[in-house]
Amino acid sequence: RLAYRACLELQTTYADFCKAQADILRLYTKAPIGTDMMPTHQLDIALTNSKLDIAQLNFYNGPAAIPMWLDPYRTMFDRKFWITETAANHNGSERPRGNRRKGICKANSLIGIALGGEAVLYWLFRSHRGGHEIGHGSVVDAWGRDLQTSPEIRELAADLKKLQPMINGTKLKKSGMAISFTHAGYVSEKHVSMALP
Repeated sequence: RLAYRACLELQTTYADFCKAQADILRLYTKAPIGTDMMPTHQLDIALTNSKLDIAQLNFYNGPAAIPMWLDPYRTMFDRKFWITETAANHNGSERPRGNRRKGICKANSLIGIALGGEAVLYWLFRSHRGGHEIGHGSVVDAWGRDLQTSPEIRELAADLKKLQPMINGTKLKKSGMAISFTHAGYVSEKHVSMALP
C-alpha cells in the first residue's frame, strides 16, 4: 500500500510541477506549452497534460508499435499532440542499437502524422562528439555531414509539403469504441499484491 500511495503522490507532484512551470512560461510567451513524456504508464498522461496546451511524447519503437503508443494521446485530449522525440536512424544512449532499414524513418514519421500528430521531431539533430548520448542517432553527424537517413528525411519533407493542403485542417474522428484504462488501475496492478491469504 505504501508503494501505491507513494506512486500516486508522485503523479500529483509531477503534474503540479509541470503546471507551475507552465504558469511561469505563460508570463513570457503565447507559444503552446507542454512537457516531453515517454508514452508509458509510469506517469499519469492525462493528469500531467491536463493543465498544458499541447501533449508531447517520445517514440522509439517503430511503426508497428506506434498506434498503441499514440492512442492515449489521440483520444484522451481535445488538444494537439506532437511527437517531440524519435530517432532518425539508430537509437541508443551509450551505444548504438541497430540501424533502421531504408524506409523506416519515413514510415515512422508519416504514421505519426496520419494518426493525429501535428509534428515529428528527431532527437538528435546533430550527433554529439562525446558525452552520454554519443551512441544516439541523429539527422546529421557531429561535423554536419549527412547520414544514411538524411536523403530520406529530405524526401519526407517534400512529401509532407505536397500533403499539406490535405493535412491542414483535418481532424481525426474518435472511433466511438473504448478500452477502459486508468492510471490508478495500472498502479494498483503494479504495486498492490492481489494474492489471496
